[in-house]
Amino acid sequence: HRPDVRAWFEGAEAFYEVPFSLTLPGEGEDAALVVRGAIDCLLVRPGGEVVVVEIKTGSPAAWHHDQLALYVRAARGLMAGVPVRGVLLGP
Repeated sequence: HRPDVRAWFEGAEAFYEVPFSLTLPGEGEDAALVVRGAIDCLLVRPGGEVVVVEIKTGSPAAWHHDQLALYVRAARGLMAGVPVRGVLLGP
């Protein structure tokens, strides 16, 4: 029922629970950290823009923004050269 959310999905192709693996630099020589997860919803909008939708059901928390930033980074790796932005969807 929310116009902003309807606008995100309008004309978009939606993919749910998109798995990813992302290598992040670690500490120490040649150290790396592999992060695995699943993006709640990845929208490919008309014109090529990609929107990462992170769905939260509880109260907003600061770490939600950190998680979204990580998912956007992963989506940029999956969709090289395509504009990617993220949105939090909560109650």
